[in-house]
Amino acid sequence: MAADFSELDSEMIKEKQHSGIKLGKQNGNIEEELKKYRF
Repeated sequence: MAADFSELDSEMIKEKQHSGIKLGKQNGNIEEELKKYRF
């Protein structure tokens, strides 16, 4: 049962990361960070 909660939690974290990256790209924040670190 604990494994089910852990799996659900990790999926929710991945979704939040994906939406945050998407918003960052829309706002131009991601490109600025990449330039800063020269990627």
